[in-house]
Amino acid sequence: MSNKEDWEELEKWAKEKHAANVERVGLDINNFKDMNNSKGIKKINILTRGMSITYKIIIAAMILFFILSLVYIYFWAKPSFERLDVDLEGAISGKHQIELITVSKDTDKKGNGSYVFSVKGHEDIQFIAIKKYGNMSENYDAICMKYYFDKWNSPLKNNFKLVEDNSKEIVFYDLYIEISDYSQIENAVKCIYEFIEFTNGIYSPSWSLYIKQDNYRIYPDNWNNKSLEDIILETQKYYKEKILNK
Repeated sequence: MSNKEDWEELEKWAKEKHAANVERVGLDINNFKDMNNSKGIKKINILTRGMSITYKIIIAAMILFFILSLVYIYFWAKPSFERLDVDLEGAISGKHQIELITVSKDTDKKGNGSYVFSVKGHEDIQFIAIKKYGNMSENYDAICMKYYFDKWNSPLKNNFKLVEDNSKEIVFYDLYIEISDYSQIENAVKCIYEFIEFTNGIYSPSWSLYIKQDNYRIYPDNWNNKSLEDIILETQKYYKEKILNK
């Protein structure tokens, strides 16, 4: 037989054997395989579709969380902040240990806005305070320092520079002596010491009063209960350590 006839015989034999198996078992295995392949494809499609749905649910949940966060901030957090309040007069009186007189105010129904206060016993010292719910700012220290500097009738005033700062809602002042070298420390200390003595105990370490060289500042905030000589020596030592040896 030729090769062609051989293949035809083999195919015929295979078909006959397959038919005999189907008749004996009652099940076509080839159909079963095709069915399994079809089910496998369906399972993959179902799994892919399920992953896509899960991803969409996660994205939707994230968007919902973001929206709810914005709603929370607008309707709850903001009103809560606005409910915060500060006793402006009490806070200032306690901070500076002074009694206040309200000269004028420009505020809303909740008391937020600007106030002009004077100091009981020193009614000519008037300063401004700003209240915004739980926040406040005031310039008592700056006004008090300027008030006493203006009243100080001394030739030593010529050594000072008084600088006004209008960059904020209320005005502030810096008062300083500018030096250029170590030899000027003693005179600068003496001038500031005399001014502090003139205030008769009103001076506060929170005043913006200092000795200045370039970007360096020396504040008199630790001069209490010390002699002038000790203050000069300490300031000269500080200058050597922090400025001269830089």
